[in-house]
Amino acid sequence: MIRPSSFRRILHCTAPVTVLLGGFLLRPTPTAARPDYTRRTKQECSYCHLPGGWRLNDAGEYFEKHRSLNGYQPADTPKQSAGQKPANPGNAKSK
Repeated sequence: MIRPSSFRRILHCTAPVTVLLGGFLLRPTPTAARPDYTRRTKQECSYCHLPGGWRLNDAGEYFEKHRSLNGYQPADTPKQSAGQKPANPGNAKSK
């Protein structure tokens, strides 16, 4: 039979460990970049992720929302309509 003082000592030792382990097992995990995303989009990880890891840039946020990069236009390149010519045609090198 376990004496009440022994039970209390065991409880004081195991309760914090149990709470910590439970917290690690049940904590929310950030979504990780997956290799199938790079194969599907044919882009490097840095196309959607900021330097340093898991944070998303504009392309990554677009992909997260639409599950595709189809239709994504980077902010630094203006959209062109179908019949519009490039802005600087004189800069193109001819052979």
